[in-house]
Amino acid sequence: MAFQCLEYAVHLSGCSFTWNDDVENTPTLSDIDVNIKHGSLVAVVGVVGSGKSSLVSALLGDMLKVKGEVGVSVSWSVCLLSFRHY
Repeated sequence: MAFQCLEYAVHLSGCSFTWNDDVENTPTLSDIDVNIKHGSLVAVVGVVGSGKSSLVSALLGDMLKVKGEVGVSVSWSVCLLSFRHY
C-alpha cells in the first residue's frame, strides 16, 4: 500500500462504505477500486442517485469504511456543480 500511495494521489482498493454504524446492512458504496495519479483533474459524473456525492464523501472521510484499503496522499479541492436541463 505504501508504494501505491506514492504513485497515486488517491488509491481505493476493494472498498465498501456506509453512512451508519450498522455494518450488517448493505453498504452504500460496494467494492470500489479507484486510482488517481498526482496532478490529475477528475470529474465524477452520473445520473441522480448513482453515488457521486457518496464517493466524494467517502474520500473526505465522512463515511464509515466497512472494508478495503484507502490511501489519500495529497490535499485537494472539491467543487460541486449541478446542472438542470429544461
